[in-house]
Amino acid sequence: METDYFDQFLVWMLGNLPGDVAANIIAIVTFIFTSCTLILRFWPEPKSDNTLHKLWSIVHLLASFKKPVMKDSQK
Repeated sequence: METDYFDQFLVWMLGNLPGDVAANIIAIVTFIFTSCTLILRFWPEPKSDNTLHKLWSIVHLLASFKKPVMKDSQK
């Protein structure tokens, strides 16, 4: 079975952390990603010249793990 370096790092890190600390980290990260997904569900994409577009892009990145694709009307 082949694993990549990131998997090996996670196994090493979670093996060396106490269980309650690892559980807290996983819970916090899960909460952040879930919150971003919920926010993105109800927040339409602002126009690219809007000051909130950068914040929306960060929320989109955390919610979907990919960069947002700009629409033709916003280029």
